[in-house]
Amino acid sequence: MNDRFKDYSPETRRLVLDFEQQREGRSRFFDAEEVEIIADYYLEAYDIDGLTAAVEYGEKLFPNHPAIRLRRAHLLSVSGQYEPALRMLQSLMATEPNNTDVHYALANLYSQTERSELAIKHYLLASADGYALGMVYCRRILSAWQYVAGCPLLPHGSRCKR
Repeated sequence: MNDRFKDYSPETRRLVLDFEQQREGRSRFFDAEEVEIIADYYLEAYDIDGLTAAVEYGEKLFPNHPAIRLRRAHLLSVSGQYEPALRMLQSLMATEPNNTDVHYALANLYSQTERSELAIKHYLLASADGYALGMVYCRRILSAWQYVAGCPLLPHGSRCKR
């Protein structure tokens, strides 16, 4: 088995390898969920070329699919195109205000652009849906800021250690 897939499921491995063969000319259809898996693999591997190809493929077939648009926002963000990424995420938020993944992506984007208060707000909104990782990052930011009880962004009675 190829080492680059050691932390991934057999399904992810199969989809990515099939997608790479498709890019080399082999014909294969991928549905929106499969494109999500492929794009997420490339995003986690920080393979911008692969992510770009997956997002462009997804956009051709599913131009308005929220998950594909979210991956486009991720691509814009990792490419340093923060304002277009922000506009896309805000557009997604307008249509899906309770989407945990969008809140988490917004939190990461605001963190990257040093808008810490907005990052914290969206990490908390992401974690409200049981998204534990959002809370982990929120606590890291709050610790760095050395916030204490009474922060207006924290639920009443919450504390962060100095």
